[in-house]
Amino acid sequence: MNFGTSLGSGLFHMNVLNLTKRLGLTPILLLAYIAGTGNALAQNHLYIKGKRDVATNELWKRPPAFRLSANRSHILIEFARRPTNDELAQLRARARVLSYVPDYGFEISITDGQRLAGLPLSWIGRLQPEEKTSPLLQGAAQKNVEEVVVEFHRDVTQSEKREVALRAGVTIHERPDLLPNHLLVRGTPAQLLRLAAWDEVAYMFPASRELKEGVPVATCVGALTQSGPLGQSIPKIGDGWDGPGLGAANLNYAFAADSAKLPPSSEHAEVERAFATWAQYAQLTFSQTGDTTAPQTLTVLFATGQHGDAYPFDGLGTLAHTYYPNPTNPEPIAGDMHFNDGESWRIGADVDLYSVALHEAGHALGLGHSDQPGAVMYPYYKRVTGLSAEDIGAIQNLYAARSTDDPGSGSGSTPAQPSSNNSGNNSGTPSNPVTPVNPPAAPPSAPLALTVTPPEVATSAVSLTLNGTLSGGVAPVNTYWITDQGWSGTIQSVAAWTAPGIPLHAGPNTIAIVAQDAKSARATQIVAVQRPASTTPAPAEPPTANPSPQPPPATPSGTTPTGTTPNPGITPSGTDPSGTDPASTTPPGLDITPPFTTSVYTGKDSIVVKGTASDTVGISSIAWSTSTGLSGVADGTTSWRTPAISLYEGTTTITITATDTAGNTSWRAIVVTRN
Repeated sequence: MNFGTSLGSGLFHMNVLNLTKRLGLTPILLLAYIAGTGNALAQNHLYIKGKRDVATNELWKRPPAFRLSANRSHILIEFARRPTNDELAQLRARARVLSYVPDYGFEISITDGQRLAGLPLSWIGRLQPEEKTSPLLQGAAQKNVEEVVVEFHRDVTQSEKREVALRAGVTIHERPDLLPNHLLVRGTPAQLLRLAAWDEVAYMFPASRELKEGVPVATCVGALTQSGPLGQSIPKIGDGWDGPGLGAANLNYAFAADSAKLPPSSEHAEVERAFATWAQYAQLTFSQTGDTTAPQTLTVLFATGQHGDAYPFDGLGTLAHTYYPNPTNPEPIAGDMHFNDGESWRIGADVDLYSVALHEAGHALGLGHSDQPGAVMYPYYKRVTGLSAEDIGAIQNLYAARSTDDPGSGSGSTPAQPSSNNSGNNSGTPSNPVTPVNPPAAPPSAPLALTVTPPEVATSAVSLTLNGTLSGGVAPVNTYWITDQGWSGTIQSVAAWTAPGIPLHAGPNTIAIVAQDAKSARATQIVAVQRPASTTPAPAEPPTANPSPQPPPATPSGTTPTGTTPNPGITPSGTDPSGTDPASTTPPGLDITPPFTTSVYTGKDSIVVKGTASDTVGISSIAWSTSTGLSGVADGTTSWRTPAISLYEGTTTITITATDTAGNTSWRAIVVTRN
């Protein structure tokens, strides 16, 4: 996912905010620069998550403890003020600019002995290992850390990343779906600290459960600005829509183009639910407008390919991108959220619109990425039902917190909305305000209940209509259907519901009807229907059907970085290519054959997975493993089949790994839900 794209003109100055007291983390880095003789403190600051007590502008002149290059290393610089275009051009002529660090700072790669004289720099330094380590990995917490994500500087190659890791003594955990400059490693605290001392390492933060267990993930490449991309170590950009300090913001939102994958009403409801979730915890008000160019308006757009900005959706797996608030970005594009309509947008199933919109809205409000696994703003996407404590703390360090007795109607000790003359609402009375929902405790509701009228067990029709009833639960209730062929659709959540036009393929079809209420209570019914093979054409493949459900990494829109994971359908390598013979480095092709796709629903206590594999030098083995700890070897190679794999009630992830005779690997995974 390419979230948080920023195209603002120039840089801007951020006031110092206490971003970590409520989160209970190590204080944000305050890099005081030493001017002239080294005794005069300046007023500018650089904001990163690591901790440093004192920094000197002499440290950078000494070579780092460990580096691969004999005469080149990475340093951090800060301008005394917003640099001019000419000054930035001078900097780029002397060094490679890698990323932007608010306020007025840059991470650069520079040759030893290169002079930066003549540039209005207030601080030059080299970050130490503790400064490049997430606060969540430091102190007592670090004693239990064994697996972390390592972010390397953007000019470090794939082979260099691996060499640094091996020299530091850590073990690489192969993941083909990581961000291009990330590596997943295991090691002791001492080994990880040694790794952080390498010059090529930019930052380290905790790995999520999904990354550790091999669950396929989609990625968010992070924020970009006109001055360059931002790293994982940056907590936020700017002061939010309310300006310096903790205030309230009254924002508009508009739908410029709807998705072809969902009914407009369902799409709008999910995006509005994402806005309302943030507004539950901060003094934010979102009001719908028809004017997509109005100030302080978050315009929501679904598109494919070129769609009017410099970042087309190019088919490389970018789910969405979002523009940071004004003044980081100019109006009218500030805060706009663009979604790739080439993706399979769904409700309550991947790719879940609410989960992505919630993350995107966080960027639109000014948040960077979180180091906390499980947080909505963590850089690796996962399906969520609400904000974590980390996300709530972050938004309340940008905007005033909404008091517990303030449901958004203006009651309580703090105002629910900014004053009526706020420039973000100059169109009169809002047409459809999205207000936070934080009511007093409601009386217990009836349990969520879902029924399906059993259909015929066999039919020659190419589509099916299902009917049933829905009752109980806490409103709003979202109801949808999904098939084992990758098709899905929404159902109007009424007492007597109908789901027409469900496609059927020749052979067995499994259809799940799912209802989920506002408290995340879920009811599921499974229907199995057999359609005999015939000359009647089967339904066309769903737009997102992919028998090799390998989520691709996010790529900054409009760019094609080297070293990225390939597109879906192209098997990513589990090793780093290093030879000149393509046959010896090309990973095997691996497919899980239908009816299996990304998600499978079943009422049985076991499942057999089968598929095919191919390779230029031959397949050595096909192995399988589950998220519940089971593993084994499949029968066959080019055509393979697992034994019956036991399933517990709930969700089990099954990963299939193909290894060729040269040692290259590929993997695919499916998520099986047993009801």
